Amino acid sequence: MHKTLASEGVYPVAQTAAEQQGRFDEFRQTFNTVRPHHALGLKTPASVYHPSPRPFPEKVKGFDYPDHFTTRKVHAHGCFVWHQKHTFASRVLANERIGLEQEADFMWSVYLGPVLLARFDEREGRSYS
Repeated sequence: MHKTLASEGVYPVAQTAAEQQGRFDEFRQTFNTVRPHHALGLKTPASVYHPSPRPFPEKVKGFDYPDHFTTRKVHAHGCFVWHQKHTFASRVLANERIGLEQEADFMWSVYLGPVLLARFDEREGRSYS
């Protein structure tokens, strides 16, 4: 699929972003509604697609952390505030609440929900994977 996209939708590169978007849109339309796919028994993706009956939530519910956890919001720039200092976590975590569980003096485990992300040394202000 990626080789086909590159040869039919990317190269040669269009003069403007709008023109390139038009090429992508045309490729997607052909790929999904005209071109048969071997993996689908020579049917088109559009002919076999069925939307899920489950509603998609407007907003995914955040995580609940145990009472002994300390929580922090990760800001848009990827940092959370720890002892009045900005500490980098990850831009991927922007706008998420992380949970920190103290493991030893100055050492914390950092979680996103049930997933352990890193260990945080508050003396150095940095995390370790």
